[in-house]
Amino acid sequence: IGASQSRLALGVSILLFPLAQFPTTGIRRVFKMVAVVIAAAAVSYGAFFYFDSLRERFVTGDVSLKIGSFAINGSGRAAFWRTTMASFWESPFAGQGAGSSEGLIGSVYRNMRHPHNDYLRIAHDYGLIGAGLWWMSMGGIGVALWRAWRVADQTFRIGARLELTALLSLMAF
Repeated sequence: IGASQSRLALGVSILLFPLAQFPTTGIRRVFKMVAVVIAAAAVSYGAFFYFDSLRERFVTGDVSLKIGSFAINGSGRAAFWRTTMASFWESPFAGQGAGSSEGLIGSVYRNMRHPHNDYLRIAHDYGLIGAGLWWMSMGGIGVALWRAWRVADQTFRIGARLELTALLSLMAF
């Protein structure tokens, strides 16, 4: 994932990888998860500070996004997001219509057809009503996956890892 130089995918994987070892029973599993967290942090630190191409992907170019005092390369996303948000506020409840965010970005920015933010795209196209329905459905799916994983893990079923994989995939999305 780091070799792909996708900043978001790398960040999400660093956060979710230790959760794949989430212990529900046994002290050995707790120690295993702590070891995985420490290893993931060490590898992430090493990759960021010792691979120039990866570090430059994060901290050079359009550094318009900030996390505390740390500036991150947004690759122009802040401008796309501002344009999309300005259009969103023209019809915040019902939205601008399916696919309208692509038309908006395509009309304002050359060689770009989407706002680079799926949540903003849903809100722009379907409004607060559509975004709320989408979040409720994702929440329902997440709760169902959580419950299925807990039952499978507590009964030591072989499918527990598959349930956890589905849950973590939803979280990553």
